[in-house]
Amino acid sequence: MAPSDHQELTLPAALDQKRQGGSPTPSAAGRKRLMAVGCATGIYVGSRGDINFRKILSYGNPSSIIVLQDFNKFIAHHESCLLAYSLDILARVAMYQAPTSSLDASMEKIAGGDWDRLILRFDLHPLPVVYALKSFFQITVHALEACNLSELRRTPSRGSQGIISSFRPFGEPLYVPKDAYSVTPLAKTVAITTEKGIVIADPTNTTRQMISVVPDFSGAACNTDMGDLKTRCEDAKPLGLIRAESGEILVVYDTLGCYITKHGVPSRKSGFIRWETKATSFAHQGSHVLLFSSEFIELRNLSTGRLDQVIEGNDIRLLVHTNLKSHSADDTLLVAMRGTKDDKDGVSDKIIELVQTAEFSSTQTPIGSTPVEGMWDEWDM
Repeated sequence: MAPSDHQELTLPAALDQKRQGGSPTPSAAGRKRLMAVGCATGIYVGSRGDINFRKILSYGNPSSIIVLQDFNKFIAHHESCLLAYSLDILARVAMYQAPTSSLDASMEKIAGGDWDRLILRFDLHPLPVVYALKSFFQITVHALEACNLSELRRTPSRGSQGIISSFRPFGEPLYVPKDAYSVTPLAKTVAITTEKGIVIADPTNTTRQMISVVPDFSGAACNTDMGDLKTRCEDAKPLGLIRAESGEILVVYDTLGCYITKHGVPSRKSGFIRWETKATSFAHQGSHVLLFSSEFIELRNLSTGRLDQVIEGNDIRLLVHTNLKSHSADDTLLVAMRGTKDDKDGVSDKIIELVQTAEFSSTQTPIGSTPVEGMWDEWDM
């Protein structure tokens, strides 16, 4: 894995997900690849590789900004509101081809209200958007699926103000009586990460909403190794799940990882992998899991947990991951690090795309590198 296509941005009160919120999202408009960046003063959009970004929306400190390319939607999560805009119109406004008012006219409120917190996660299929609302007593998880234009024209679902909704509920709301802080869409269910573990729930089955809490440590009393793993996991913060090629699932904590079966029971004799640093987030790409902390990115083999590479930096934050179902090397993986172009407008960040590298064969000889007899004699080589 190697950094590629990086750029430094000196936006007002520069981008910083940890302190201010926001994430860049790749998009396409014609032949241009655009990037949206959220920071303290709003959401900016510009061409990838360029340093001139135009302020498009005034939502300061957005928690998330995502793109559903297949459905022409740009979604912004600001405070307790979830708002959707036309992606095409946003691109035209960014390139000065349409007035800002046309973007405001395309705005659609997906969720919002008197809630303490809203968590957002998106995927491509089958659940484009999953969000959770936190009230005083519980967490309510909602799953939505996006509708394309042809479906909207065939079966228009209009709200109270006569506006066609681009999203419709998927299944029923899930109620979690715990402190949840992230949700991950799975093949047929959703994984809700809480302080006590990861709850697997099915939004389409109201009679069997809560399937299990993983890992399942019910056998820890008669298994010393499982008991030791349970103790370690109780002292760690769960971050999420990744399905491995072996059919197992890797449970990612901030300080360690462990494998479980499809039934949630610890496998591999309840062994675990201790990370080198305390992770704040993670991503799955190809055959690797990437663990992010403020100063390091650990790249580990997903099947074995072996540490393959470490990338150093300063104030590292995972900004966006396309999270494609294939988890291939073509997934977009953008990371922010502290930049070097600080000025009167604030500190700068450099946005880096991590791309998978290919190993050169040792049997190949680069062109023009044929050794010359006696060439290295004076170097005693």
